[in-house]
Amino acid sequence: MNTETSGAGLSVFLERAREYPALPVAVVDAQEHHVLQGVFAASEAGLIEPTLIGQPEVIQRLCRELDCDADHFPIIEADSETAAAQRGVELDRRRLVSHWVHPCRVSITQWTRRFRRS
Repeated sequence: MNTETSGAGLSVFLERAREYPALPVAVVDAQEHHVLQGVFAASEAGLIEPTLIGQPEVIQRLCRELDCDADHFPIIEADSETAAAQRGVELDRRRLVSHWVHPCRVSITQWTRRFRRS
């Protein structure tokens, strides 16, 4: 893979994404280091407005490890993956989020629709 070309493609993608308002996103079972890293990067870039769902003490500890202020993000308590998913569905049904992210599953349907335009 040509990293120069793929880097340019990513730059174009990010440039186009910034033309839209940040997406309200539910991060279901937000207790994984790599997931929070990506969420924080996307939030810093102005792409998403995350709501973190999971065990608050674990999420706050990970935020400290990542040198990110947990107070910048709403955290909704859920004591299991199932409970976190249920809370995410509730947020979606109430139209408080338009997308969700799960450590093993990413909802990108509307993202792909937005960027299919030439």
